[in-house]
Amino acid sequence: MADTYIDLFETQTYGKLACIEMRNRVLPLGAHWVTAVQRCIDEQERVNALMEAVLARMGLPKVNPDEVAKVADTIVRFGSWIDSLAGRPIDPFQFFGNQVPSAIGRERLSKLTGHLDRMVLRLTPYAEKPPEERIDGVVGRLAELKQAYDIAVRNRDAQREALQARKELSPEAARARQEWLRIYTANKFLIEGVLRHEDKLWLKALIFDDLAEVQRSTPATELEELVTDPTADPTTQPESGDDPSSAG
Repeated sequence: MADTYIDLFETQTYGKLACIEMRNRVLPLGAHWVTAVQRCIDEQERVNALMEAVLARMGLPKVNPDEVAKVADTIVRFGSWIDSLAGRPIDPFQFFGNQVPSAIGRERLSKLTGHLDRMVLRLTPYAEKPPEERIDGVVGRLAELKQAYDIAVRNRDAQREALQARKELSPEAARARQEWLRIYTANKFLIEGVLRHEDKLWLKALIFDDLAEVQRSTPATELEELVTDPTADPTTQPESGDDPSSAG
C-alpha cells in the first residue's frame, strides 16, 4: 500500500490539510476541473471522518500542545530569571549547559522531562537555604519547575501510550487506515494530473504535506519519484526524462 509511512494519527493532519489546499489551490485553476477535484475533496472528507470516528472510539491519550507550550515558556522564563540576578549567584551552565533555554524547551518530551528533572534537582539546594541566605524568588521558581516537570511527564506518558497504540492497531482501525490511504493516494494521482496540465506541479507538496515532510528529510536527488509517484521507493533515483519541477 502506498504512503505506508503515514500512521494512524497523521491521517488527521494530512487529510484535513489536503482538503483545505485542494479547495483553495486546485479548484480555482479552472471550471473544467471542478467536478473531478470536488470528488477528491468529498472522498477525502469521507475517509477523514471515518478515521476521526475510529480514533475517538479508541479513546487514546493525547498530548496537550497548550500544556507543552507552557512547559517551554516556564523554562525560558527560568533562564531569564537567572540572567536577571545581580552578581550571577546561579551559574546558568549547570541548568542549560551550552544550550539556550528556548532550544531546550523545543526538545522532544522524553528529553524535556530529563532536563526538568535535573533543573529541579540542582535548584533545590538554593531553595532550601536559610531564609536570610536564600535568593529572592527561588522558592517560587522551584515550584514552577516542579509543576512543569509534572506536566511534561504527563504528556510524555500520553505520547508513549499513543505510540504503543500505533503499533497495536485494532482490526477496525487498520481497515479504516487502509481505506484512508487508498483515497489519499488516489487523490494524489488525480491532482497531479490536474497540476501537470496547468504546469503547476510544484503545488503538489503543498497540498499533500507528507510529501513536504519527505522533502525536508530526503536529499534533492532522491525526491523526483516520491513526488510524482507515491508508490516509489525513496532510494530510487529519478528517470532522466522526468519533470524536475516535481521535486518541489
